[in-house]
Amino acid sequence: MIDYYETKSQPITRVMVWRAYHKVKANHGSAGIDRMNWDDLDKNLRSERYKLWNRLSSGSYFPLPVKQVAIAKKDGGVRNLGIPTLLDRIAQEVVKAHLEPIVEPLFRTVPMVIVQDAILDRIIPKAHRIELKGKSRRKNLNQLP
Repeated sequence: MIDYYETKSQPITRVMVWRAYHKVKANHGSAGIDRMNWDDLDKNLRSERYKLWNRLSSGSYFPLPVKQVAIAKKDGGVRNLGIPTLLDRIAQEVVKAHLEPIVEPLFRTVPMVIVQDAILDRIIPKAHRIELKGKSRRKNLNQLP
């Protein structure tokens, strides 16, 4: 029997691509720069899924450019949003599903105090931060109005 990991350079399985397809499809995203929508993808699903898996697992996958869409801001300005193709979103989900269990435990070692301090920096008004400068924020949190 041929070992799967000896034949491909990346540990990506077809099941991973299949699961990512279902997860991304559940979000009902729109077409990217290639204009492939969900109906088009579903017509050629077997072929497209195989090509995506083959490119991901061999390390030869390269995403297409993103589609730029202008989104209006509340203040009247415009923000540019990049929309990847459906296949690129599936590829991103495959990589996320593969890397997350590996990387997530590394972040759990960060002391919760650092995370709490970062949160406090966002929620304590600037005037109170100046007032608390040099003191332990956790001890003085009860003194805030």
